[in-house]
Amino acid sequence: MRCLPAARFGFCPQVLISGDNINIDLHVHTKYSADCNTDPIKIIRTEISKGVDCIAVTDHNNFSSFKNFNKKIKIIKGEEISTNKGHLIGLFLEESVKSRDFSEACDEIRSQGAVSILPHPFRAHKDPGSLVRAVDMVEAFNSRTSLAKNEAALELARISNKPVICGSDAHFLSELGSATVEVETENVHEAGKLLLKGRFKMNFTQSPFYVHPMTWIVKGGKIAGHLVRR
Repeated sequence: MRCLPAARFGFCPQVLISGDNINIDLHVHTKYSADCNTDPIKIIRTEISKGVDCIAVTDHNNFSSFKNFNKKIKIIKGEEISTNKGHLIGLFLEESVKSRDFSEACDEIRSQGAVSILPHPFRAHKDPGSLVRAVDMVEAFNSRTSLAKNEAALELARISNKPVICGSDAHFLSELGSATVEVETENVHEAGKLLLKGRFKMNFTQSPFYVHPMTWIVKGGKIAGHLVRR
């Protein structure tokens, strides 16, 4: 696993010096996403075993999983929204984002005092160069995205002067904790403020290529199961 300070990405030069840090996996899916079967309880056990203190649950167009998590791990309420221009993540949400228009969804996130993120900008988006202006942060490293596209995302963030984060985008237990941010606080909401200031360290590794076809198989199976039940 590569460990890079935020300074590597041209933002904050500060380093973590305190022992009161929180290690966060900022992009995690559960069985409440259409393309994932992972149980929340198993997610908690796996993340804790990998030294993760907090997870941002970002299910696709779903805000229902949070009741399944217990206090053994800190939770950031999030959602990955499918918009007319591609995917958009909201973190520190109070409720589900209703609009499927990219600009309107960004406004909804902002109205909740939450943080908007452009995830994997060069995968599943239309014209990321125009979308980046509307968001608060860019996911410059996504474990499921090629190094070339991650480098392009990093450059997009740099020229747009947007702070960056990394995300595991985990759909399977094996992917959990593959990309985390370490922030010098134990308070989840304070962590959000420090992320926007670039005051964190990123730890990440690439997921194997086969996670994508495995995800398609899971999604196809869930669609087939739904059709059979109908």
